[in-house]
Amino acid sequence: MKTKIIIFCLLLNFSCSQDTSTPKVSDDNSVDLKISDNSDIFGVWTMCATSGNGMMIQMNTCKTIVFNRNGTGLVGNSSLITENFLWSLKNPGMKIIYSNNNHDITFSDTFYYASFTKRDNRTDLILTHKDNSFYLSK
Repeated sequence: MKTKIIIFCLLLNFSCSQDTSTPKVSDDNSVDLKISDNSDIFGVWTMCATSGNGMMIQMNTCKTIVFNRNGTGLVGNSSLITENFLWSLKNPGMKIIYSNNNHDITFSDTFYYASFTKRDNRTDLILTHKDNSFYLSK
């Protein structure tokens, strides 16, 4: 219950202070992409596992990842917002970029292969770039 309240407060905080303009995220060829062609991406996700260099990492505290409808996103840890980013998704590729040069970022500024899986009342998303994968669910 405490987690739901924290997530609600995070969403409320950012929904009231966000810029309503739609950012344009471009790929390497400078072709503008619409924010998303898959509505499953919108909302609050939890990320409890990553993998890279042949190692799977299970987190003790899951990060909260939010993908907003206007192409902005955030990463939260407990009740703190730690990162803000811009994103676009045109299946199967997702582009994530950061507006600041934070060295402790969760995602790299790059293209990811996005794979969605639905089962029961849960949706899983795996973002993969080269040998690194991020496992999200909602």
